[in-house]
Amino acid sequence: MRSYCYYLFDIDRTLWDFDRNADAALRRIVASHPKLRSVANQPDHFIATYEANNHRLWEEYEAERLTKEDLRWRRFHDTLLELGISDEALGRELGETYLSEMVMGTDLMPYSREVLESIRQKGGKIGAITNGFKEVQHQKLERSGILQYFETLVISEEVGYLKPHPEIFRIALEKLSGISAQTEPERWEAAKKATLMVGDDARNDIEGACLFGIDQYFAKKNAATYGIEATYQADDLRLLLD
Repeated sequence: MRSYCYYLFDIDRTLWDFDRNADAALRRIVASHPKLRSVANQPDHFIATYEANNHRLWEEYEAERLTKEDLRWRRFHDTLLELGISDEALGRELGETYLSEMVMGTDLMPYSREVLESIRQKGGKIGAITNGFKEVQHQKLERSGILQYFETLVISEEVGYLKPHPEIFRIALEKLSGISAQTEPERWEAAKKATLMVGDDARNDIEGACLFGIDQYFAKKNAATYGIEATYQADDLRLLLD
């Protein structure tokens, strides 16, 4: 693959192993909370029910039909209801507990650190662009030891645009490159051609980057089954080392 000057990375499931870290956090919560004794012997069922509700409600949030605050507690409240526990206060409590537990995770996706180090050594500039909650994204990168690789971190709720909206990509690239789309149009177009978006989400990362007009790296297992036409596709990040 060709060399780029600017690299925009998604965080969850691209660099930070969201699934493993979240699973560990949920298991700790189920095992330790006194009000969850009735489901403590079936953690897999609790987690599978939670993940289905979380996925459904995240789609509502990204479509701007649900607030962040409601997403945080309702994914647990709805899960508890399905498991026969009607307790809104507990759902709200678990929503806060989960965030504090989840950021303790330090597992990274394979080759994340090596790729970031290689890009930095070759002079590339690295930024992160995420729809995740602002309370936890900085902590994830810091606790897992990769925050130092990023020159900018753009979080959707801080800038007012969710991926795949092209505006969040513009903001991220302007911050990373130091080039203004309004005042330096020629340099801006050159910067876009020298930018690669790396992510695992077909719609938010790949289609969003395509709409914005930059190259894309679809880092997903079995990428061919998603029917995505990305600039690059690979099961992991090692192609970025070439």
